Amino acid sequence: MEYKVIHDSVHGSIKLEGVFLNLIDTPELQRLHHIRQLGLAYLVFPGANHTRFSHSLGTYFVASKVASGLALPDDDQELVNVAALLHDIGHGPFSHTLEYSFYSMHNIGHTDQASRILSGDLTIIKERNNLNTPRIPEILEEYSIDPEKVSELIQGMKVPYQWTLTPWLEGKPSEKPNYLTQIIHGDVDADQLDYLLRDSYYTGVAYGIIDLPYLLNTLELRNSTLVVNPKGVEAVEALLVARSLMFSSVYYHHAVRIAETMLTRAAEESLEEHPETMTMSDGEVFSYLEKGTPYQKDLVTRLKYRQLFKRVFMVQADDTDQTQREVLTELSEPEIRKEKERTICRKAGIKEGYTFIDVPERDILFSEPRITGSGIPVYDGEFKSLSEYTPTAAALQRRRVPSWVLMVSAPSKYKERVKKVCQKVIFQ
Repeated sequence: MEYKVIHDSVHGSIKLEGVFLNLIDTPELQRLHHIRQLGLAYLVFPGANHTRFSHSLGTYFVASKVASGLALPDDDQELVNVAALLHDIGHGPFSHTLEYSFYSMHNIGHTDQASRILSGDLTIIKERNNLNTPRIPEILEEYSIDPEKVSELIQGMKVPYQWTLTPWLEGKPSEKPNYLTQIIHGDVDADQLDYLLRDSYYTGVAYGIIDLPYLLNTLELRNSTLVVNPKGVEAVEALLVARSLMFSSVYYHHAVRIAETMLTRAAEESLEEHPETMTMSDGEVFSYLEKGTPYQKDLVTRLKYRQLFKRVFMVQADDTDQTQREVLTELSEPEIRKEKERTICRKAGIKEGYTFIDVPERDILFSEPRITGSGIPVYDGEFKSLSEYTPTAAALQRRRVPSWVLMVSAPSKYKERVKKVCQKVIFQ
């Protein structure tokens, strides 16, 4: 059988053959070469130029190791490996950066986009008709793989999260093979195992260190549910700690969030009026916005040359009272937040659109709903939740990521003027 070996910086040599060899060359997967895995984080961590393509390849590799280690039936292995390889084909430019804003406007997330590609309802490549290559659904059907089943696995996050845990909680036989969903969307899944290792490697931050081979060897199937045996508890703890620290230190680093907020505000109008913006690559979005309004061009030019807004005011979670928490909840609504921003600009005597309020909680839960989870059960003769088995997991569930709940930013020349008025405008 024809095959190809791709050399990956994180996992080493990855062999592709059969359906995977055909899928890897589709324009839909090749498009991911042009979407940075960490959005605009490269402006803060210069090495963070890795792509959604390399992450998709790595997720496939990890999923294949999990599936083969569990000795799953061949059909299940093929299905879960295909879902792992294709799980990010619906991502928009700069990965999660614009996703929450787009979702709030159109109720469409990247897994929805992936499902539309798999069903043939969405052509994400505008030059598709000029390319003489088969579409993903055609390739899957050629190998007798049901695109709808792949879509269901990719859409796993839409299933109520507790669904994957009910069989062992109730001690009843499972109606569906939960382990397939868990391999793609569980608390210890192929997606996270790859992105934590990969993002740590490319950012140079040493928090994402996970003993992957050891952890994989401690995973088992019990009652159609993926579990970890007691020998793997410390390895799972390390994963949960790594995830928490990567979110606070990298993904929600204040300067990364400022850059992402700048791009989101530059793109908001286009996202609402032209949904096809989310099918673009990183470079295409920058070029498109540079040709837009003077405001869009200004923000994109600032990003292009790293002239970021500066942090003016920040509120830590532990410093808030009940009244302030109620205000923060209100500020999660875009129209209320925008009105506060306009008021700050007016009182500071600066041009509208040059002060941003960032309340990240909803964004975090949308982009990573597993952030406070520790749902993989431990099996030591009976099922136990990880948080019951180890205090570390329970503590991480309570830890706020990030520690801050509100940030105000503005251009450096306006920093003092905004600082004088923002707290009063926001909380009074």
